[in-house]
Amino acid sequence: MNESDTYLEKFGYRSYKGPIDSRRRRIISLIRFEVVSTWSRSTFGKVLLIFLVGMNLITVMILASISAAMDYSDEQQRDILNSFIARYLQFGDSTIVAGTNDTFSFSMPLGIFIIALFAIAGSGMFADDKQGKVIEIYLSRLQKREYVLGKIGAIMVYINLFLMVPLLITGGLYVQSFGLDHLAMLDFYFGIILFSLITSLLLGLLVLSFSILVEKRAYASLGFFLLYLIGSIIAQILMDIDSANEFLLLLSPEQFLTLLAFICLGDFHLGRWTGWTPEPFLLDDGKGLEYYHVLLTTAIVLAVLSLFLSYRIRKMTTEEL
Repeated sequence: MNESDTYLEKFGYRSYKGPIDSRRRRIISLIRFEVVSTWSRSTFGKVLLIFLVGMNLITVMILASISAAMDYSDEQQRDILNSFIARYLQFGDSTIVAGTNDTFSFSMPLGIFIIALFAIAGSGMFADDKQGKVIEIYLSRLQKREYVLGKIGAIMVYINLFLMVPLLITGGLYVQSFGLDHLAMLDFYFGIILFSLITSLLLGLLVLSFSILVEKRAYASLGFFLLYLIGSIIAQILMDIDSANEFLLLLSPEQFLTLLAFICLGDFHLGRWTGWTPEPFLLDDGKGLEYYHVLLTTAIVLAVLSLFLSYRIRKMTTEEL
């Protein structure tokens, strides 16, 4: 080391020799911080989670008492299980059902409250940081990619507290009430996990896209909720006008997630209400809407939302922050 370097080392900048967190650890720390802070200030979320658990326990007890008297077949039992998962985010009665059998399926239309919770929870992820002018502080320790991944991971974890966790617990109770072997139902549990992960990523990216556009979380949450609600209503009107066009189902966020749930559960032989009774609605018959159309639409939406978030975060300069 020459004399000038010695002078700088002693009186100027000194080389940092302390611990340095890995990039993965930084992202995990941001995820943990966002989830904990969102949960701690969400009274609505705590109340809703308790309500969901209570209502799900009631549905299990009702179904268990009815199933003992009805003596459902194996196919009907699986239809009931799949219907419960697919209807979890529904606002009301679903256009798509599991098969055409008249099978009892008791579920509460709580989707409007769950979607509202997701809107409230995710709307402030970027908006609050922009309004508080703290994004520069984050980016002093994180790369923009790490910052975005942390936000995406946080909203996915939070959504799955109200999606994957209740579905796995309630689904397991349903399986137990039917007297089925849990090991034989591993594909059912895997379908729940797959559906929850894809849905949390879809809804998470969507609400984050609204959040990164504005500085007030109220605008972001309202935009997300109205898009989901009005989109489902308009799509339903179009489907009532042209019931033969199965592709209109892809325009409704509500029906789209229902289809996605059935596909993740491996159920392609469904029913569709177009009149007084459900008609056969097959997703693997080579006609009309097929399962791969739903999967392709999912991939396209995920790609568009990911590219949009990437574009917005890359566009941010010091002045814009």
